Amino acid sequence: MPAATAGLGLGRRRAVLGAAGGCTLLVGAGPGAVHAGAPAAELVRNATSGTVHATVAAAVAAAAPGDELRVPAGVHAERLLLDRAVTVAGPADGPPATVRHATDAPYEPTVVVQAGVEGVRLENLAVRHRSPSVASNYAVQVAEGAALELVGCDVSSETGSRVGVEAGQLRASGTAFHDAAMNGICVYGDLAGAEGSGLAVLAGGCRVEGNGLNGILARGGARVEAEGCRVAGNAGKGAAFADATGTFRNCRWEGNRLGAVAAELGAEVERL
Repeated sequence: MPAATAGLGLGRRRAVLGAAGGCTLLVGAGPGAVHAGAPAAELVRNATSGTVHATVAAAVAAAAPGDELRVPAGVHAERLLLDRAVTVAGPADGPPATVRHATDAPYEPTVVVQAGVEGVRLENLAVRHRSPSVASNYAVQVAEGAALELVGCDVSSETGSRVGVEAGQLRASGTAFHDAAMNGICVYGDLAGAEGSGLAVLAGGCRVEGNGLNGILARGGARVEAEGCRVAGNAGKGAAFADATGTFRNCRWEGNRLGAVAAELGAEVERL
């Protein structure tokens, strides 16, 4: 599939985002704080307030901005629609904490950072995804004006792209974006051309590998900055830019089927 086919029109994506925005209440759909007697090893703990919760979504719903949530190892079958600035962290060592959403319903990313929400951080989490969609088919979606930081995470999607940045901002370090059915990372700018919208900054050993289309797709005024990353084994380009800019410093490009970088429609890409 050509890269142009993979980059959907921003207007179409906005319509999908509007529909997704009505799902905010799903964050609080789970039970609230769990009382004494529940097995502690299975609980999500708010390290700031000291409360414990049966699900990650319930912990988010009860959290105050700035709280840190600790997720135990294991598979947590749920969606996270993040409407506040929180840190969601899995264990630094040992078996991972995996947040997985697999559904036959379309347009359902596993993690959504909702429009305008800044200060969200995911740390040491694996994110898995399956949802049959044409648009907004992401494991992780960063909506317009939102900002997400990924640290030491592992992101994959059976049906779509790993991360979609829709006129928002992504910063990642030590994170793997791999084995997606489509692109590894999609970054789209704002239609109005607002400065800083549609930004992805990748550092600290990020890996973009083995994706079914391009490793990185940037369009519509977006910008990508990467340093010390590996972009390898993608079925399309390592990075495909259209009307977007990028700077790659000390990155490794290996085995991308259609070449390392493509730039069209006025795109400017530096490899240093």
